Amino acid sequence: MERYREQKKDLHMVLIDLEKAYDKIPRNLMWWDLNKHKVPTKYVALIKDMYNKVTTSVRTTDGDTDDFLLR
Repeated sequence: MERYREQKKDLHMVLIDLEKAYDKIPRNLMWWDLNKHKVPTKYVALIKDMYNKVTTSVRTTDGDTDDFLLR
């Protein structure tokens, strides 16, 4: 960040708190709200890519489950 600041270049960052937001916000609502607030289409597309074909597993006392797709 400092290097970009020194060179007077634009820097854009997306920070997501996965624990609090990832599975609790309906995605179609999120896309609608980003568009409503005039977030540039290329940024919305980048954010959508972070949510595309995401897999996870659950850790239990008996071990981890198989990976499964989040929707």
